[in-house]
Amino acid sequence: MSYLDVAKGVLIILLVFAHFRSALNRTDFKNDYFEYVYGWNSIFTCFYMPAFFLISGYCSNFRKDPKTFLKSLLKSLVLPLFALSLVNDTMYALMVTHQDISTTLLKTIKSGGTLWFIQALVIAKVICYSIQKVTDALIIMLIATFVLLIAGVALNQFNLGSNPFYYQHGLVASFFVALGLFLKENQSIYEKALKYCLYSYPLLALINFWRSPNITASLSVSLKTIPLFLILSVCGTLFFIVICKNISVPLKWDELNN
Repeated sequence: MSYLDVAKGVLIILLVFAHFRSALNRTDFKNDYFEYVYGWNSIFTCFYMPAFFLISGYCSNFRKDPKTFLKSLLKSLVLPLFALSLVNDTMYALMVTHQDISTTLLKTIKSGGTLWFIQALVIAKVICYSIQKVTDALIIMLIATFVLLIAGVALNQFNLGSNPFYYQHGLVASFFVALGLFLKENQSIYEKALKYCLYSYPLLALINFWRSPNITASLSVSLKTIPLFLILSVCGTLFFIVICKNISVPLKWDELNN
């Protein structure tokens, strides 16, 4: 679906914008107008990472044999993760920390890479694939991953051990991957949810403008804020999808050549 490609592209732009301030903080650049615009980023930071996971689940096919699934996962996520992480960490070591490159690369390999959201997505997909191998009932997958979401939040909130490969984020992300798969298999529910969220999310975003829990490299969701987190992230994602669906215009191949 072309509008989902548009959605993924816009999400990448939002991701860059959300991290732009941290880059500027390392410089002497100051701009009051940018600070004002940046102050509105909570409108999308509450859903832009869950949106990646939900759309990925919507576009995934877990009805594959294990060999095909693992090969696809390795090619599409694991290898790009290590390649991008190695480039990123090497440049960071050379230009910022001035550390020994071999030490940096070894640390990257042990940690699984620096791109937390790809690691979380890999874990989430493995979880959903494993559940679907046990049962085809998507409602069971939703319930199971919801329990895992609660577990991931609890582990993070109470600092119960380390978080290797961002597995706590992966537990949280598994619910959104499962939800995306559920919506794909239930188009009537999907279409109704899109219409509802188109009108409900703007109001929800304004009401919760200053206190939006979200999932980033530092998971800012607590057990108490899980309901708010789910409402904002799911409604925000579907609202965003509707917007992208309305602005995307399919082009024919002949039109591209003219």
